[in-house]
Amino acid sequence: MAGVLNWMRRQLGEPEEGCVTVEVQKGFFEVAVDKGRQQGAAKWLAEYHRGHFMVWSLVAEVDEELFENSVQNISSCARESPRLEDLLRICAGFRSWLEADEHHIVVLLSENDPRMLMWSTLLCCAHQLWSGEQDDARAAFMVLCGRRVEAEYLAVNFLLDESKMAEADPMTLLLAPSHRTYLGYVEQLARQPVLATPDAVCVQRIILHSIPRVGAQGCFPVIVL
Repeated sequence: MAGVLNWMRRQLGEPEEGCVTVEVQKGFFEVAVDKGRQQGAAKWLAEYHRGHFMVWSLVAEVDEELFENSVQNISSCARESPRLEDLLRICAGFRSWLEADEHHIVVLLSENDPRMLMWSTLLCCAHQLWSGEQDDARAAFMVLCGRRVEAEYLAVNFLLDESKMAEADPMTLLLAPSHRTYLGYVEQLARQPVLATPDAVCVQRIILHSIPRVGAQGCFPVIVL
């Protein structure tokens, strides 16, 4: 039976056992591997997307040669609390790679680990917002959950537990409070007419032209900040 399933995966262009792929949106894939089993994902990419993929890896010990040295290691960003500049920089990288060529795909690589699952969830939702695919964080989250269920991603099967769904907001099951907060920041920024830059901006000089306030007590030519 295992041989038949692996044959079907090959025919469908899906990674082999030990690796689950979720097409979050066109050109953007979330790939979760069992610890130490990156070969299945690499083989799938080499066979179906050679020369067109870039891997953003939440896995610290990623074999870059296995992925044809097309790897951006972002494992250092996966801190307990996100940083907005990291999220914007990564989302800008996703967008830039996808816009460079219509055949390009983004692969977000993670392992079947709760911490990485949380970060992968955050980045998948943030990308949907930043790319304009979704304009609401909750909608992006539910789309991701739907795609995972379709891909039989066992890590989110508990989302189908009606008792848990009734007890809490579904987003609290996969995202820590700080991650939900920063996803909200990305949502707000993505709604602006011009996308924010991920680079830090340093204000070196401010010129103020004041107008004195004249009242019963006299003139007050003082600026209060």
